Amino acid sequence: MYSSFFRYSTLVTLLCSASSALADVTINLPASAKVLLVNEQVVDDSQKITLKDGSNQVVFRAAVTVRNNGEDTYYESPAHIVTFTAHDQVVDLVLPTLRTSADTRDFSRNPDINITGADGKSIAFTTDTLEKSGFQWGRDFEVEIERYNASNAKAAWHPSSKPVIALTVGSIEGANATDPNVTPEIAESMLHYWYSQASSETQQRFKQYLLEQE
Repeated sequence: MYSSFFRYSTLVTLLCSASSALADVTINLPASAKVLLVNEQVVDDSQKITLKDGSNQVVFRAAVTVRNNGEDTYYESPAHIVTFTAHDQVVDLVLPTLRTSADTRDFSRNPDINITGADGKSIAFTTDTLEKSGFQWGRDFEVEIERYNASNAKAAWHPSSKPVIALTVGSIEGANATDPNVTPEIAESMLHYWYSQASSETQQRFKQYLLEQE
């Protein structure tokens, strides 16, 4: 049983390493975007974020200083959600230029949000506002987005599969221990998941690896 489990763990590690190396998505955000959450997790605010290949969700606010009656005024939009699917590519979150209070009013009423690929053309995505009535200070966005995603809202994030645990197996070469919480059944499920996420080239190398083990 240990030998079979270790083999599953090794195969999962192989596929996970290959997939992460070959299939990442990078999203570039404008300076006016303040990132709140990525895939239900709090992240450091950044203008470039690397995501896993496939379905992803970003929650952000537009945050800029604009001119209002000759004075500088800080504007922060409601929390916006964008959910999209991309594969091994760089995409850009595009927002309109916000210079005046009129610009921010227009954006609040009708947010003009776009996601484009390297060719400048829009990719498929859905967007919504993460709304909360009443007092806004001290909002728990992690809890709010989890509730939102549990619903049938239009920009809810429902990835096709989520590994239920983190990969904790050791390196392939010289590995001599496994996580006792990872059963052979879980390892097999993870193997199926990572195989489906791998590129065709990685799948071919994996098949060759299996042949060499017989």
